[in-house]
Amino acid sequence: MGIVIDGRGAQEAGQIVNGAGHRFGDESAGYSGYTPNVMAQNGPCFAIFDQKIFDVTAAEEEFVELVNYGGVKKAETPAALAACHSLDPAAVTAAIEDYNKAARGERADAFGRRDFALAPLADTLYVCRVVPGLFHTQGGLMVDDDGRVLRGDRRPIANLFAGGGAAVGLSGRTGAGGYASGNGLLSAIGLGRLAGIAAAREIEGERAS
Repeated sequence: MGIVIDGRGAQEAGQIVNGAGHRFGDESAGYSGYTPNVMAQNGPCFAIFDQKIFDVTAAEEEFVELVNYGGVKKAETPAALAACHSLDPAAVTAAIEDYNKAARGERADAFGRRDFALAPLADTLYVCRVVPGLFHTQGGLMVDDDGRVLRGDRRPIANLFAGGGAAVGLSGRTGAGGYASGNGLLSAIGLGRLAGIAAAREIEGERAS
């Protein structure tokens, strides 16, 4: 359920640390692009954010549910926040301090992050566990401009259409990093309409013949 923070909070200004309390990448890559980084930790990861980010993510139904289940902890200091999940307080404190210095422009971010949005983190801090999750496939069946599924020789398969996450398209060419919020819905709606029009046209053609 922490994927909500990865998707919105981390992109806005939050940071993510591993079980040792260390940051390990550029969180602004987005929830899809950043998932491989989380998986590579081979263990628990945690999103750290402040009240500004809490208010942003509170617009998400899933985040509110996470809060209601007690999955989000808060504290007034980095060390106290680390204690919520038995993390190394020194590591978490250093991670937040280094991150905030980069967000204020006092030093370059160790992981190349340039967009810090609402950062630096300040005042009341929050933490929740982050786990990698799969929302939908990225890349799939080869299709033509009308959503017809193509064979290996690029000839269409009769009466078979595909769109959205089932079809190759805007996402997938560069792996998880090829996805941006809305791509799945955009391709599903656009290609779905084109496929529907093409299918209707073929049906009318068959009736006319």
